[in-house]
Amino acid sequence: ETTKEMLQKRPCQIVAISDLPIEWLDDNGIPLGFTHDVCRMPEFPHSGLIQRYCFTSMSHYVVPKDILKHTLVVYGCRDTAFRVFQDMCDEESKIHGFSTCECLTKRSFIDALKQHKPQLLIVDTHGNVDTESRTGYLMMGDEKVYPSDIMTSGVHIPLVFLSACNTAPTYESYNTVADAFFCNGALSVTCSYMPLNIFESSVLYLRLLQQLNVAATTKVHANWCEFISHLQRTSYIQSFFMDHTPKKNKKFKELSLEESAAMTMEMTASMLFQNRRKVYEHLQSGVVSKGVKTRYNNVVPHYLIYTTLGRADLVRFESFMEVC
Repeated sequence: ETTKEMLQKRPCQIVAISDLPIEWLDDNGIPLGFTHDVCRMPEFPHSGLIQRYCFTSMSHYVVPKDILKHTLVVYGCRDTAFRVFQDMCDEESKIHGFSTCECLTKRSFIDALKQHKPQLLIVDTHGNVDTESRTGYLMMGDEKVYPSDIMTSGVHIPLVFLSACNTAPTYESYNTVADAFFCNGALSVTCSYMPLNIFESSVLYLRLLQQLNVAATTKVHANWCEFISHLQRTSYIQSFFMDHTPKKNKKFKELSLEESAAMTMEMTASMLFQNRRKVYEHLQSGVVSKGVKTRYNNVVPHYLIYTTLGRADLVRFESFMEVC
């Protein structure tokens, strides 16, 4: 039996030890990142792989029901394209109780992490790689935050979501921003292989914040890998139905009842492993639930630009662990 046949038959989460974008593996036209929940342990640097594996395997951190009260969203860029969604995020913070802050200098970023001591950190800003030194960085205003700045901060954050470009590329860079958070004890870091689209990436982290309230208090997702993978997978399903030019006082385009029902049905169906191949085939066929017509051949699979590093499969939700 080949590995492909084994994966087709086996509904499971995958922990890949690889520096390569394993989520891009093609199974008869369907990406592995759609059919399975994937988290990844990078091979480089070799000296830290075993130590990281042991640390994450022995960690007893559990996502608490009030995780949103321990969540910090950092805005490192306040350009108009970012601000449209950041204003939405500020409104959501009033509902769900997480914190947001603007950090336009390296010092203010480190100070914010020390002050809030978040258990979940979301960073919304520009990111890139210095090709000469092969070192990644995050932008805080006009200043660059390098991995060394994060590692010397002494801040420990269990869960990190980097909504920024090039935070864990697999080309010409070994000293990444994502790896810096691991050096400080992070258990899971969701980051990007390549440049991100501002609309798609902003909607994704907003959905994370909105859905985390349910995931943390209801028995829905067993672990962080399942939750993050669900968000990414459904972002692809949702993307056809989204208006990429939100106007003032109108967050997204209005959907018809048929479109809304079709999108919800496909997103819900994709929660089960055994349904995912069929869901993907529906999307590509041009007709989804309720007879709604789609054209996914024009939709960029933005969710495949992300990768989740660390043993996210071992970070369980408190709500899921409770005995009924």
